[in-house]
Amino acid sequence: MITTMKTFTKYDYYIQLFFIIVGPQAFIFGGLSGFVLFYFIVGIPQLIGFLIKLFFGYVLMISLLYSPVMAAAYVYDCYKMYEPYKYHSENHLKN
Repeated sequence: MITTMKTFTKYDYYIQLFFIIVGPQAFIFGGLSGFVLFYFIVGIPQLIGFLIKLFFGYVLMISLLYSPVMAAAYVYDCYKMYEPYKYHSENHLKN
């Protein structure tokens, strides 16, 4: 997950840099309509990058909570599963 986030951050940086360079050119060459182009050319990739980072942030927080909960559930399940065998082996040794 961390490697994926590092890769995404690197790609996102270069993509944002590209659109930051292209956006003002559209504004300069497009006149008044260039402002709208600038707004969408720069704004939409930033919105997409933000939403992806937000999603990864939630996934990271959920995984930090999910992992210990699943580990505790697994330990409890193993305890419940092997508990009858414990008493069976103790009774077998007494006889």
